[in-house]
Amino acid sequence: MENMYWMYLSLWKEHDGAPGLGLFAVNAETGEITFCKKLEDRISFGCSFVDKKRNILYICNEDEKVWGVPYDTGRLYGYKISPEDGSLTELFRQETYCPNPSYVSLDTSGDFLIIAHHSTGGAIASLEKDENGSYAPKLSFRESPLELFSLNEDGTLGELLDVKKHAVDPTVFPRGSFLHSAVFSPSGNLFAVCDKGDGCVYLYTIDRERGELKLLSRTMTDVHGARPRCCVFHPTLPYFIINHEQMKDKRMMVCSFRYSENGKVEKISSVNVLPPDCVIPPGSHYEQQGLCISEDGNYIYTCINGPNSIGVLALDGASGALHLVQNVPIAGKWPRGLALIPGGKFVVASCLVSGDVISYAIEANGHLRPTGSTAKLRGGSYMSFCEKS
Repeated sequence: MENMYWMYLSLWKEHDGAPGLGLFAVNAETGEITFCKKLEDRISFGCSFVDKKRNILYICNEDEKVWGVPYDTGRLYGYKISPEDGSLTELFRQETYCPNPSYVSLDTSGDFLIIAHHSTGGAIASLEKDENGSYAPKLSFRESPLELFSLNEDGTLGELLDVKKHAVDPTVFPRGSFLHSAVFSPSGNLFAVCDKGDGCVYLYTIDRERGELKLLSRTMTDVHGARPRCCVFHPTLPYFIINHEQMKDKRMMVCSFRYSENGKVEKISSVNVLPPDCVIPPGSHYEQQGLCISEDGNYIYTCINGPNSIGVLALDGASGALHLVQNVPIAGKWPRGLALIPGGKFVVASCLVSGDVISYAIEANGHLRPTGSTAKLRGGSYMSFCEKS
């Protein structure tokens, strides 16, 4: 069916959300969203990715524990998609050996899969004597690994090939390491990993012959204590953009960077995307969540819970600088997911707590306008699309 897509909406149970997986029909010409059915109502799902060549949905069980497994872990699931009716057939499920797998990505060759882990907070203290002979707590943090898997020809998960861990000094970064995204560049030669723990973005490449991850660079994204969450790459120019889940100085910043294929990174601009009259109240829980970029790369969209809004930024193609052009109120509570509908005419937002799923038309100047098409499903998080047939 021309310009019609299946949309898979991950449902996340934390923060008053609900677990599961929702199936929607989306019209890419009108922005109309129609709820079809709930495909799962027990598993708490997070990031998802559709392999369009193989019609496979890869999706993380972003959770701390899996029932029946003797260690804390999340899972990666693989489902074969039926383009005719959107139904899913499970191909595999694999423990990732760490809690809260937060992001899954496929490299452009389709031979490798990346999983990033947010893990869990808190430190474990072991008592050891210091140089004075007194007992003192030595803190250690749960690992948040970056994993490289091979993929078999049929898209099923192969061998765990390599694991990388970010060494974080707990006296400087007391939260430890918390990886939140792992996003490939348009060339596929490298990918960016946002670490909320130490406030840095890491660029990696894959040594495909050895099946290993190679670190290219590490760059702090903003002020100390900022928590970079999501990254998007410009489709044709050497820029990437990062939003921040939280910041210590009560701002909500989106930053742009220039990069080279060898991993060199240069910061270009940093913009506060809070609505002009918005002040974050003490003790409140404001966060940036979903982030997406227009198909031409000229506009960036980030959703913010607290004020429940979408910040719209324009990107200058010549310099890579950002500037805020619009704040769009969201008629829902705790917007978490934000995605560009294939075809590039609409953006869809999903709300974790209220369950609102809302589409917005992208106007010629990049501004967003509500289409009036809404649906409801509590727990809304990440969204992935597959063309209907």
